[in-house]
This record gives sequence, structure tokens and C-alpha cells, in this order.
Amino acid sequence: AEKVELSVPATVSKVPVAAVPFTDGAVTIDGKCDEKAWANAAVLPVKVNSFTGKKADHPAVVKIMTDRKNIYVAMIADAPGADKLPIRKYEMHDSKVWNNDSMECFFTPDIYANEYRLFTSDLAGQHFDGENGDYHGFNPVWKTASNRTDKSWTIEAAIPVDAISREKLAAGVIWRGGFFRYAERAHNNSGWTATMGSHNSVTRHGYLFFGTLGDVLDKQSDFIKSVNDKSSADLIKLAMIRVDAALR
Repeated sequence: AEKVELSVPATVSKVPVAAVPFTDGAVTIDGKCDEKAWANAAVLPVKVNSFTGKKADHPAVVKIMTDRKNIYVAMIADAPGADKLPIRKYEMHDSKVWNNDSMECFFTPDIYANEYRLFTSDLAGQHFDGENGDYHGFNPVWKTASNRTDKSWTIEAAIPVDAISREKLAAGVIWRGGFFRYAERAHNNSGWTATMGSHNSVTRHGYLFFGTLGDVLDKQSDFIKSVNDKSSADLIKLAMIRVDAALR
């Protein structure tokens, strides 16, 4: 059989990769992020304009970790005068909370299927969530809290793993993730990556691997070894995406 040359898709090398640590520490969702566990969280820069890819006017950082039951995410945003920011209140769940300053998180547990779960929360604790474009039928229970000063704001969240994936979260698992900050009534948004348009463009999100690089290599090695020159082009592409995400 003719050999198939393995190559990494060009789009893979243009997105960031982050290692998400496991924690056994207690976390209280109060918008303060002052527990010891947060000191070991991964820190992701939210510093590009999500529509243009240029330097963001409203940067932030995202901290992320997991205890296998919940994904803990906190966004700390530079915001002079944050304590005086107006906040619009909505009567209904899944309203346009992005018109307030807010944090948006996308998780895609199957990096090949690109089926995402979306979680958005504003400074008033109002939620908008969705599953692959279903923004009304997907309503998991997740917790958030916020804190504001005259210089910045923080939104802290605990999102159940089972609201994102049916599979248990183990060391070496790879997801895709997108993290965005809404500002100026959604007219000037920032991201961990730039989607150059809609934030649900999953292929422009980054990779999240859980645990250490060694965990990822151990998890993926058996799968990667099973892929050979006779495998389908799609399977070969998937293997190379996993290799690239693990080794970068």
C-alpha cells in the first residue's frame, strides 16, 4: 500500500495549549479566589481582541483547575472604575448577559467532533449557557460569584464536569477551550485566542490537557500507536492533532 505522509494541520500550530492541574484543595465560589488551591491553577492570558487578533483594549487573565468533579475558572479583568460599572438586570435565564461585562467559557470535550458547551456569566451572576447552538434546552446548574474594585473585577465559577462531558475527567485527557471577556456592551471583546468572528468557532480555540505532559503522552500513546499508514485520513489527522497538542 502507498504510504501516507503524516503532517500536522496548519491550524493546529496557531492555537495555544495549556496544562490544567488537578487539585484536592477546597474552593469556595465567592469571587475572591483567595484559597491556596488557586495558587497552583493554570494562568491563561486573555490579551487579544477576539475579532481582530490585535492587542486587546481590555485584557484579563483566566485561572483554571479541576478536582475532577468541577472545572474551576476565574477571570480577573483590568477595569478602572469597575465598582461603578452599570449592570443591566434580566428577568429570564439565557438573556443577553454579554451586554454587561462578563466571562465566557467554551469547552469541547471531543476535540474531533467540535461539539461545545458554553457558559457565560456577568457581574450580576446572571447566566447564559448552551450546547452546540441550543441556548434554551441546555440549562445545567453551575455556580458563579463576582467581586469588583475600583481597578478590576473578578468572576469565579464552578462548572460540573458532567455538564460538559459524559466521560470522567482523568489525567491525560485533552479538550479544546475558549475563554473570552465581554466589554463595552460586547463591542470590544478579548480572548485567549482570536476567533475573528463568532466566539463559537471551536477550531480557533486552544487545547486544554489535564494533568502533566507525561499524563497526556501516556494517555495518547496507545491510540497513536494504533494508527498506521492504512488508517483513514481522518484518523491520521486526529492522531497528529493529539500529538501536536501534547508536544507543544
